[in-house]
Amino acid sequence: MQQIFNAKCSFIIDGDTRVSSWDGSFLLDDDGWFEGIVNDTSGIYQGDNFIFGVHIPGKGIELYKLAPIDIRYPMVFHGDIAGNVYMGELENVTLLGPTHSGASNIVTREKQYDDDIVQELESKINSYKTGMDDICALFYGRYLEIRDALCQIFSRNFEGKYFTAEEADELMKVLGPMNEKVLNETAQEAACQYLR
Repeated sequence: MQQIFNAKCSFIIDGDTRVSSWDGSFLLDDDGWFEGIVNDTSGIYQGDNFIFGVHIPGKGIELYKLAPIDIRYPMVFHGDIAGNVYMGELENVTLLGPTHSGASNIVTREKQYDDDIVQELESKINSYKTGMDDICALFYGRYLEIRDALCQIFSRNFEGKYFTAEEADELMKVLGPMNEKVLNETAQEAACQYLR
């Protein structure tokens, strides 16, 4: 059954002394996949940001955060549980790939399930996805295509379980073509940017 969580994050970008933060809510599915809306509480962009990824409560979180691309590159938060906080790294995802950008901590708390709150959050999520710019839509779409594999990989990693050779081969049948597609599209986009 779907669950609803509050999420709060504090992070420091390398080279900066200020602590930035965001907070909001997300809906967690049984397989560990989640989607939600957060707002920067200390950033230049005060509108909705879309988050998605994999969360295994009490183990870890892999969270992707999207704002309009002309405001900020997509961000990725990797966190493992440390007490009641998910501590980890922050990366910016640029045209040339992810770059380490700093450290973060995320706190998630399950909320009591309420149909009205869930419906309102689903409406915000759908509205965001409908109005997403092309680059963010492509970024999200790539991950959505490999959702099942990501959920398996991160849930196993967070729980300290390994894959058999056969399981790894099956995952590579999904991830290999996606990786090749991403590399080709990135190279083409980089060439187009260079020629402009």
